[in-house]
Amino acid sequence: MLEPRRTTASDPNFRGLVAELDRDLWRRYPTTQQNYLSGNEIAPDAKPVVAYLDGESIGCACFRPGPRPASAELKRMYVRPQWRGGPAASAILGCIEEWARQEGYSSLVLETGVAQPEALRFYAKRGFRQTLKYGDYYGNPQSVCMAKRIGGSAAGLELGMPTLAELEGLGPNAELCGELGLDFIELNANLPAFQPDRVDRALAGRLRAEGLSLSYHLPEDLDFAQFNATIREAHLAVLLDAVDLCAELGIGKLNMHMGPGIHFTLPDSKLMLYDKYQDEYLGNIERGLALVAPRLESSGAMLLIENTGIYDRPYLRRAVDLLLSSPYLGLTWDLGHDHSAGRVDGPFIRERADRVRHMHLHDARGANNHLPLYSGEIDIEAALAFARERGCSCVLETKTRRGLASSVESLR
Repeated sequence: MLEPRRTTASDPNFRGLVAELDRDLWRRYPTTQQNYLSGNEIAPDAKPVVAYLDGESIGCACFRPGPRPASAELKRMYVRPQWRGGPAASAILGCIEEWARQEGYSSLVLETGVAQPEALRFYAKRGFRQTLKYGDYYGNPQSVCMAKRIGGSAAGLELGMPTLAELEGLGPNAELCGELGLDFIELNANLPAFQPDRVDRALAGRLRAEGLSLSYHLPEDLDFAQFNATIREAHLAVLLDAVDLCAELGIGKLNMHMGPGIHFTLPDSKLMLYDKYQDEYLGNIERGLALVAPRLESSGAMLLIENTGIYDRPYLRRAVDLLLSSPYLGLTWDLGHDHSAGRVDGPFIRERADRVRHMHLHDARGANNHLPLYSGEIDIEAALAFARERGCSCVLETKTRRGLASSVESLR
C-alpha cells in the first residue's frame, strides 16, 4: 500500500532519500551542481513528506517558505528509479500541496533543470507553469522555475498584469510582476515604449528565457474597417507589425478593441455610419481578415477581440462573428467594460463561451471602472470560476501599482 507520511527534517529515511537525490543531480550536472549546495540545505523547520510502499521508503519531498508573498518552495522532490512512472510522485506532491495550504500558503514554486525532462513533464501535468526565475536561479540557463496556485480564489489560474503608466519601460514592470508572483505581462501599445518598433527586444528575450510570458494589447484606436483606404491600410499595417512582433517574441495572445465607428448626431438620434453602410463595413472586415489570418497562423499568435460595451449593436455582432469564422481569432471578456455598459456584452459572449481565451479582470462601481478586485459590484468569484472552467488567462487590469497589489492580495 502506498502511503505518503508527514515527517521531520531529521527523519533518517528522508535524509537517506535526499542523499540518493544528490548523487543523481551530481551525475546530471557534474560541473554546476556545487552552485546549488547552499540552496539545497535542509533547514530544521522544513516540512518533509516521505512515501512508503509496503513499509519501504520510496520517495520524498519537502517545502519551506518561498521567495514571494504567501508562497512555499518545493524542494528535494525524489522518487527511486524503480518506482518512477507510477503514482508515488503524484501522491507525494498532493500531500505537500495539502500541507502547504493548511500552513496558509496560496502558491507553490520550485526550481528544476533542463537536464530533467521527466520532471518538467510531470510538473506541467500537475498544473505548474513556468515562472520568472527567482533568487540565485535568475540568469542560470540550466534552471527552470515553475509555479502553481494551490489556494485562494485564484487557485489553478494563469494571472498577469498590464504594463503600468507609472512604471517606465519593460524592466520595472517585469520586476513588479516577479514581486507579485504573477505569470505574465500584457504589453500595451497605447504606451510609447511598447510600439512594435520600440519594444526592447533584447530585454523581452532575456525575460522570456527567465520564464516570464507576455501578451500584447493593440492600440485602442486601431480600426481596419475604415472607409478611407489609406487610413484602413495604415491600421492593417500596424496590426501586421504587431503580429510579426508576437512571432518574434513568442507572444501567443494579441488583444484588440472593436470600436463602434463614427456617428452623426441627428436631432433625435445618433446615426452610426458603420451601421448605415454595413455592407461596405463588413466587406472591409472580411478583406482585412483575409490578410491577417495567414500571418496569425504562421506566427502562432491568436487575435482576441475585447468587448467595450458594444455588443448591443447588431452590425458589431455580425462583424465579430465574421472574424470568429477564423480559428485564429477568439474573444477577450473584459468584466469591467461589460458591467459599466449595463451588461450588454455578457449574453453575446456567453453564447460564444468556447471562443473566450482571455479575460480582463477588474472591479467596477457603476461607470467607475478598473477598480481593485472585490472593491466594487462585480461578482469576481463567478468570473474566476468561468476563467478556470474555460482555461482563460486573466489580466488583473487595475492600472496602478497600489491597486494591482491590492487585487493580488485579495486573491490569496
